Amino acid sequence: MAAEAFARSWSHWGQIHGEDHAGGYVFKTAMRLCSKRRRRAGREVVGAVPDHGAPAHDIGASASVTEALKELPLRQRQAVVLRDRAGMETVEVARILGTRESTVRVHLARGRDALREALTVEERER
Repeated sequence: MAAEAFARSWSHWGQIHGEDHAGGYVFKTAMRLCSKRRRRAGREVVGAVPDHGAPAHDIGASASVTEALKELPLRQRQAVVLRDRAGMETVEVARILGTRESTVRVHLARGRDALREALTVEERER
């Protein structure tokens, strides 16, 4: 996915202005590709998809957090992952998502609340 996003940025290099714009372009392209692949996979999958667990490099993320993230609406998930997991500033997230900072803060608040609720309910059920 990342390689494809970089390849697309290379093919549009003449339209990219500066290093900051290039990074945002690659992130936005990668998110769109992931979203497109997920929609397509949802239509094409006939049987159950095997769960391979968290990636080896992502030791800090538990399976329950990953599952809770999957349940969030796309914009909330993007905002939470870019801000909280990737450590980007709200300004950067807003630029990447093509929205205002205030909108990103709303998505973050709603996404964090939904995650908190999902993870709290899961803890109570144990």
